[in-house]
Amino acid sequence: MSVNRSLFDLGISHAIKIERLKAGETRKIIKFLNSEVYPDVLDRISRRSSIPGFGTDRLKALAASMNSIIRSGVTDAKGILKEDLDKLLISEANFQVSSITETMPIQVRMSIPNVRMLQASFKKPFEGHTLGEWWNRLEKGSALELKRQLNIGVTSGDTIPEISKRVKGVLRSSSVAATRITRTAVTHISAQAREITYKE
Repeated sequence: MSVNRSLFDLGISHAIKIERLKAGETRKIIKFLNSEVYPDVLDRISRRSSIPGFGTDRLKALAASMNSIIRSGVTDAKGILKEDLDKLLISEANFQVSSITETMPIQVRMSIPNVRMLQASFKKPFEGHTLGEWWNRLEKGSALELKRQLNIGVTSGDTIPEISKRVKGVLRSSSVAATRITRTAVTHISAQAREITYKE
């Protein structure tokens, strides 16, 4: 088998693994949000006997308590993903080196970049923002939309179940955003590790 064919086959196999990793990381993040974060947010609504007629201060306090849960949850989700992306950086760099050195018919010297060089990937923006900035946008966007939906619900005289439905809509949108961030982050980190390794 030619070198080009071998590298092509390795690339295809590796691309499939990356797609599986995206799916796995997405499931992990969404499972965490659905089991550890969102139920607490909804609990802030469901344990209220009524919301219509809330004063401004009480409504602000409710929104603040829900936003605090979202903020903490996003921070934890970000940490979970970061830990796995750290591992991806190392494994991706190792793969790039081994795929060349073990396939080429002549001796090729390649070294694996140090951890600090690889970690620089997190400071590189993708689609206009760094990974940290994307998580911050998710947190702030969810907080604003929760506040807006609470205000609409109270103003409209919605019942507790109706306001809970509004909140669930916000949380579903947050899950969609978290999915997009997670999948894109895996692609980005994989590409950055590859680029840094070849530069090294």
